[in-house]
Amino acid sequence: MKNKSVFSSFALLLAALFWGCAFVAQDIGAKYLPPFTFNAIRMLLGGIILFVAILIIDIFRKKNFINSQNLEGLKTLGVKGFFNKKLLITGAICGTVLAIASTVQQFGITLGTDAGKAGFITTLYIVLVPVFGIFMKKRPKWNVWVGVVLAVVALYFLCVSGDFKIELNDLLVLICAFCFAGHIIVIDKFASDLDSLKVSCVQFITTGILCSIMAIIFETPNIQNVVDCILPLLYMAVFSTGIAYTLQVVAQKNVEPTIASLLMSFEAVFAVLAGWVFGDRLTNYEIIGCVIMFVAVVLAQIEFKKKKLIN
Repeated sequence: MKNKSVFSSFALLLAALFWGCAFVAQDIGAKYLPPFTFNAIRMLLGGIILFVAILIIDIFRKKNFINSQNLEGLKTLGVKGFFNKKLLITGAICGTVLAIASTVQQFGITLGTDAGKAGFITTLYIVLVPVFGIFMKKRPKWNVWVGVVLAVVALYFLCVSGDFKIELNDLLVLICAFCFAGHIIVIDKFASDLDSLKVSCVQFITTGILCSIMAIIFETPNIQNVVDCILPLLYMAVFSTGIAYTLQVVAQKNVEPTIASLLMSFEAVFAVLAGWVFGDRLTNYEIIGCVIMFVAVVLAQIEFKKKKLIN
C-alpha cells in the first residue's frame, strides 16, 4: 500500500506539471476562442481520446498482452463497463463541477484578473479541502495543517506581485477555488471503488456537452479560429485534460484529499519553472516560493509516530 501511495503522489505531481505548463496554451487559446468554446473543444477531444484508449487497452487485455487485474483503474474495460449507474452519476457530477470551475476561472481572467493573482486564488483549494474534510469526519494531522499554511505562503510568493486587492472579477476566481475543492472531495467520496478511466471519460464528455450548450447559446464559434488554435487545443485535450485529470482520479484512490490538493497545487511552481525554461527570469520571490512549497509538501507527507509514555 505504501508503494501505491508513493506512485500516486508522483502521478499527482505529473498532473500538476501538465497543468502548470498549460497556462501558456490557455493564454494563446484565449486570444482565439471564447471560454465556453475553448473548454467545450478541449474536454470533448480529451473524452474522445480517452474513450479510444480504453477500447485499445481492452483489445490488448483480451489478447493477453496485459493483465488488467494488476493495474489500478483498469478492471472493467470495454464499452459495456460504462453502463454502470453509479459510474455514470459520479462522472456526471465530477463533469458538472469541472465545467463550472474551469469556465468561471476563465471568465475571471477574461474580465481582468491577472494570471498570477488567478493562480493564487484558484489554488486556495488547498485550504478549502481540509476544511471541507472536517465536516466529512476526516481531520488532517497537525503537520498537514502546517504544510497547508506554508503552501499558501509559497503560492503568494509565486503568484502575486504588487498590491493585492480583491475585485469583483477576483470573486469569480474564488468561486472556482471552491469548485475545484469540491471536485477533489467528490472524487475521494464517490470514485474510489469505480473504474478510474471510465469516470474520467464520462467526466470529460459531461463537461464538453455542458460547455457546448453554453457556447451555442452565448457565443459564436469560428471554425477558422479553431484551426488557428489547434496546437494549444491539442495540448489541453491530451495532456492537461485527458492525461492529467485521469491521473488525478486514479491517484486519489491512494492519497488523502488534503495531501492530494497540496501535490496538485505544485502546478504554480511548474508554471513558474516552465516560464523560466522559455526565457523568463526567476525573481527572488519566486525562488523563495518554490523552496517553501517543496518544504510544505515534504512536511505534510511525513508520518510522525506518537511517543509512548513509559510508566
